[in-house]
Amino acid sequence: MHIEISGKSDIGKKRTTNEDAFLIDTDHNLVIVADGVGGLQAGQVASQLAVQEIHAHLQGQIFTPEELSTSVQRANLAVYQAGLGNPNQAGMATTVNTVVFFQGHVHIAHVGDSRTYRFRQGKLEAMTQDHNVKTFLANGWLTAEQIDDRLSKEALMRAVGMEPTCIVDLYAFDLAAQDIWLTATDGLFGMVAHKRMEEILLQHGTHLDRALAALVDEANANGGRDNITAVLAYVAEI
Repeated sequence: MHIEISGKSDIGKKRTTNEDAFLIDTDHNLVIVADGVGGLQAGQVASQLAVQEIHAHLQGQIFTPEELSTSVQRANLAVYQAGLGNPNQAGMATTVNTVVFFQGHVHIAHVGDSRTYRFRQGKLEAMTQDHNVKTFLANGWLTAEQIDDRLSKEALMRAVGMEPTCIVDLYAFDLAAQDIWLTATDGLFGMVAHKRMEEILLQHGTHLDRALAALVDEANANGGRDNITAVLAYVAEI
């Protein structure tokens, strides 16, 4: 199996710090993307800490769903405890998408509202489900009466570090040659229409760096209201 991976992160047009973090481990076909939340620079601390903890745990491990979940749970506890130990970091949290390409499959451990997409045969499809108010209401996991009216529909219902433990969504999908997998923070897909992302991937194909530059440029051209991070993985062969 041969996977080509490239990533890009940009501060955007409105933020003074970049609270996104990502890691690419090409030796293990591993991608981690995190989007931190918190006052001051706490979001930046949360996202970087989560990425580091997950990567450290997975060293030398077989990439089973159980180990992916454990790695995120360890990161969750680390972020939560760091928030308790420093008043400037109180309440910090982060989204996490851990994506591993292994033995003809992709495994995803997901918490929050960053997304992993599959681009196959010209069609872009979100393969993860956002953990925000809008999704919880749409799925009937909560009723409108249970939600504070002041909460944005985009407010996170799950994030790494929000509580002492977290619920991790695990996904597994078969890979096909020529697949492109996109993992991104909401600074990208919140600013670039789904159809436009699809068009950019169709235009640039396997030229991952060009595609990444075009995606980030489009998000900034549309206002760049948030940090923008995207990682593309191209399945050259199974």
